[in-house]
Amino acid sequence: MHQAVLIAVTGIAAFVLAGCGASTKEPTSRQVSVHVGALTVAVPRGLRRTEIRSHGQLVGALVTDYAVTPGSPTLREGAFPTNGVALLVGRGALRALPGLRVPQLHLPLALGELRGPQHHANGTAWNGVLAFHGSAYTISFWVGRTAPPHDRADLATALRSIRHTR
Repeated sequence: MHQAVLIAVTGIAAFVLAGCGASTKEPTSRQVSVHVGALTVAVPRGLRRTEIRSHGQLVGALVTDYAVTPGSPTLREGAFPTNGVALLVGRGALRALPGLRVPQLHLPLALGELRGPQHHANGTAWNGVLAFHGSAYTISFWVGRTAPPHDRADLATALRSIRHTR
């Protein structure tokens, strides 16, 4: 079961990141929010948000402390830098995961609720799936090995900020 969930998370994240158009907003001097389906993510001051679209529809949001350009390794391969942090909130249809029982995560999210940590040479990742209003949302949290402590804290704040859009 856990392997199936991990495969599903990887599949949804790959769909969200690969082959989709993206536009990065510059770091903000004030807190802004981005809406992905039925969820809202607050983007702390100083972090960037990249809106990920497929056929004009917003299918994901990537919150980072670095610029994500079209065709970047982050979007092409899901590769994240050693000195960066990233939070992906991606949306996919539950019907794309037939027969899979998605574990229930509860809002607000805490890092300990996500699967992980998964250690890599250049950093650590945590992942989870949240079923909500007929959609599956993948949550991926990345902390590069040399990422600044204040960016790590800001990203944790963004994770805890994920709420149901009213």
